[in-house]
Amino acid sequence: MNPSSQTTPMQAAQRMAARVLKDGFKFEALHEFTNSAGDPLYWRIRCKHPGTGQKYIRPMQRFGDGFKQGEPKYPDGKPLYRLHDLALRPDDEVLVTEGEHKADMLAALGLLVTTSGAADSAGKADWQPLFGRQVLIWPDHDEAGQRYAETVAASLKTLGCTVRVLDVAVLGLPAKGDAADWLLAHPAATAADVLALDVRQDAGIEPQGNDDDGDPQEDAQPAADASAARDEPNTCKYGGGKFKLTEGGVFFVGPDKEGNEKAPVWVCSPMGVIAKTRDAKSG
Repeated sequence: MNPSSQTTPMQAAQRMAARVLKDGFKFEALHEFTNSAGDPLYWRIRCKHPGTGQKYIRPMQRFGDGFKQGEPKYPDGKPLYRLHDLALRPDDEVLVTEGEHKADMLAALGLLVTTSGAADSAGKADWQPLFGRQVLIWPDHDEAGQRYAETVAASLKTLGCTVRVLDVAVLGLPAKGDAADWLLAHPAATAADVLALDVRQDAGIEPQGNDDDGDPQEDAQPAADASAARDEPNTCKYGGGKFKLTEGGVFFVGPDKEGNEKAPVWVCSPMGVIAKTRDAKSG
């Protein structure tokens, strides 16, 4: 048997980080990305220098009987962190953080947490596992964190998610402060304490208003219908169910014989409406 096949992911990670460890960095974590069944997909090595605060973060994947730096290619979007937990707890609210380290710290409180990775990772991730779920985003307290929250919220909006964003400006955090800083300052905090923190009212999503085009038939729609349209953007009701347009494509969501909502059925790739028109009867 090839000796490299006996190497564990942790041993391989420490070998890859040997140079920076020799320079005074401390090994902090080896974050394992899995599929929904819990099978490893790849890992992310995290080291930090205690003096300078400089971070060393590198991906690692299997290569034959061993390991190499880098991560697999995911043309449809990179997998979210802790996918197995998401699959095991389909009805729980999901907390999204900016980075795996903070996700692990919050998960230790019993919260259901995921992340796409660093601040620039949101647009490259596959957010489909959060389809239709309640989500709370905890961004870092800086401009990059704001952009991350807005990108995540916009992606989740297309998936029919209910999105809230923590108001990090009122948490007493320093500039660039994050969930890890807050937890260190509140060592007795519980999951309930986190979920009770103040949220922003805009949730990082531009509000959906009326088009105000003066059409009397559109303006005469009941207020309840207008509210429903805002609650479910990119949605078209059909035959007791509904079509939903997401970044992952068009899905149909309908009830089963007992009236319960079935899992979304993929219909086609993403599509866009480039123009609208009316018939002679203003339909």
